[in-house]
Amino acid sequence: MLKKLLLIPLAATSGLLLAGCGSSTLDGSYKGHLNLIGTRSTETLEFNGHHVTALQNGAKTGETGTYVLNGKQVKLNIDNAHMTFNVTNHGNDLVVTDADGIKALAHGTPYLKIAGQ
Repeated sequence: MLKKLLLIPLAATSGLLLAGCGSSTLDGSYKGHLNLIGTRSTETLEFNGHHVTALQNGAKTGETGTYVLNGKQVKLNIDNAHMTFNVTNHGNDLVVTDADGIKALAHGTPYLKIAGQ
């Protein structure tokens, strides 16, 4: 009986710790406004499970890929192009910290979560 009484608080504590670990996925859409070489465009990233789809100015580009969420950092791989973001504002903002090619000019650009998603 004593063993059972000791196991109940241990099981409850373990459940609370696991519940606080957070999710390893993002869901919803995040929109960023980019100024690349004098051209302003809007890019939307749609997250669903471990997959991400990019839209340029509201139109699907056909670019899809995967991402990894590790703590407060998101690493995207879309058509062999890589971008890294920091998650801020309780998951409502993504800020570009690193990127390949022309997207490197987007360093510091915030992508804001679209309300209602």
